[in-house]
Amino acid sequence: MRIIKLVSACAGVISLAACASSGNGQFKSLSQDGAAATLVRAKTAREEVRSELGDAVVTEFPSGQEIWVYQFTDSAAKFVKYVPLLGRLTSSGSKIKELKILFGKDGFVKKYQLQDIRTQ
Repeated sequence: MRIIKLVSACAGVISLAACASSGNGQFKSLSQDGAAATLVRAKTAREEVRSELGDAVVTEFPSGQEIWVYQFTDSAAKFVKYVPLLGRLTSSGSKIKELKILFGKDGFVKKYQLQDIRTQ
């Protein structure tokens, strides 16, 4: 009985330690409806986006336009798939949420793309 409890406790610790996340967690729960409400074309300014979502990776173009990229990755460590039983119960892939925003030279949202990507 003690061995079963010990194995269960170890499996629980490993499953918690096997998950990792990185990136901007501020927009982690942003939905398509939320993005549509927040990122209004020709009305939402850069400063509003920064205050709502935080800093992004920014690419500036000579034309004055900018692309801002927000990314959040939630992944399970690959070693978990080799642990008996636990490997079958957990996903070893990653879930990536990515938001790309194109700002015009006037500083307002031109268009955006929000996508959820699953990897193995």
